[in-house]
Amino acid sequence: MNISTKYFGDVTVDETKSITFPYGLPAFETEHTFFLLPMASDESTPFQILQSATTKDLAFVVCEIFQFFPDFEAELSPYEIESLRLNEAKDATLLGIITVQDPFQSSTINLAAPIVMNVKERFAKQVIVEERVARRRALLFQREEAYARTDT
Repeated sequence: MNISTKYFGDVTVDETKSITFPYGLPAFETEHTFFLLPMASDESTPFQILQSATTKDLAFVVCEIFQFFPDFEAELSPYEIESLRLNEAKDATLLGIITVQDPFQSSTINLAAPIVMNVKERFAKQVIVEERVARRRALLFQREEAYARTDT
């Protein structure tokens, strides 16, 4: 399948690797199908692009949260677990949306609303972390400030 992307032009993707967001994303509720594209051709970077299959300009830089915040926790409600068809915790991964800054070391990650993905079923949903207040704009390279209370 060919899709038009924000950062890479037209690319061929494996349809079986699509990620379904049954409810879309907040502010993009009609967008249901995305692909994770490597940010670098050699896949040496932890960053990926979450690209809409239908809207060229809808793409987010993301990374697996645990690569930068290994002690991060997000408790899911029974409804979220059921809607994502999660049977075991190992079937889930958490992605954080990155706001890229210049210089890159100033980039931030949204820990308050991670994307939870069932890696087996390829279902995903953005959830709001309620148990502990996590920052929406946590500095990606400074973990100690990630969980501080904030009004931003």
